[in-house]
Amino acid sequence: MNTNSTFPTSTSANALRTLSARILATHHVVVRRDLPQLASKAASLAEADACLLPQLKPIAQLTAHLLEDLLNHLQKEEQILFPYIEQLEVAQQDQRALPHACFASVGQPIAMMHYEHDASATLLAHLAKLTNNYSAPTTANTEVSALYAGLKAFADDLHEHIRVENEELFPSAIALETQHR
Repeated sequence: MNTNSTFPTSTSANALRTLSARILATHHVVVRRDLPQLASKAASLAEADACLLPQLKPIAQLTAHLLEDLLNHLQKEEQILFPYIEQLEVAQQDQRALPHACFASVGQPIAMMHYEHDASATLLAHLAKLTNNYSAPTTANTEVSALYAGLKAFADDLHEHIRVENEELFPSAIALETQHR
């Protein structure tokens, strides 16, 4: 676990709610704000400059795929997993029974989130390869250079987003549920 993180890592009161709220307010906002713009820009550049930079077409396709996958992923976290984790924390604090869920254990949706995180990381790896690690070609115009820089910033944020969930939120939620059984 990264002790330099700005996110709470203790099991103090409301730690998981605070952590999930910060994920929502930072990383989920970045996905919804930046990725649609990047996907749109990649698509328009692929149409305009594909002859000069043929890698723009697969970059646009990967970015669109990533957008679709991540919007579905965020919806599952926001509507199912995060509310359950919050209810789990409240139940623990109030010494009540585990909250009702559509799954037997929080580990089940977390396993799906890990799978989806791996799929997103694979798409990012393909993007990094296609973009020469987000280094725009010397022949690229300012729009293409801006796209590459935006993709790099987005990729950095998504890697941190995945790390925080995989290394901090999810193990803490599993541990809390296990303690509460």
